[in-house]
Amino acid sequence: MIGGQILYDPVTGFRTSTLEDFDNPYGLFADSLRTDAASVLYFGSRPWARVLVIGGITPLHRTMPDAPTLSSVMRKELESTGVPSSKIEEIPMPEAGGTFNQLVRLRDWRESVVDEDEIIVLASWWQMPRILAMVMFPEPLVALVSGWPPVRFACAEDVLIENEPLRWWAAIARAYRRPEMQECLRKEYNGARMLSTGEYKFPTRFPQR
Repeated sequence: MIGGQILYDPVTGFRTSTLEDFDNPYGLFADSLRTDAASVLYFGSRPWARVLVIGGITPLHRTMPDAPTLSSVMRKELESTGVPSSKIEEIPMPEAGGTFNQLVRLRDWRESVVDEDEIIVLASWWQMPRILAMVMFPEPLVALVSGWPPVRFACAEDVLIENEPLRWWAAIARAYRRPEMQECLRKEYNGARMLSTGEYKFPTRFPQR
């Protein structure tokens, strides 16, 4: 499960953003959908699976340096849905946990795995164009989608709508019509375009294999 952002709620504490967080200072990301979708996949068809959560430092840490890492927040939310703690594995990221760095960590983890039939990379629908471009164009990430075990990509929104349409379809459709999400989509598609043309700005320290 590729992470996103975390927020601080005075009532509930640290959490990922929901479809209702329209005033989120980091944009409307609805990252909690990934946790919901991972839980649906685990209980619906993959009870033998492990859930891997990836995420490190987020923008919130600039003002709250003692905040937990993104992966630890996602673990807590997964556990609240009933996924056993023993079935959740964190990839520690003490550094910034942007999409590119998360995919690099996933690539390295995958190279150490020999007993998995398949790896599903779960992310948000708005994020997927840039993720797919990242694994197609930069050389360090091409290895993520070659070899064994096979890797496929799934959108959290698709998983939720397919399995629980009455609960999710209208809420997700409404959120994606909002100007905040349209702006987010515009930026993501532009990022995918820049990856294809070589204009994309990667982290200063470009992780190699």
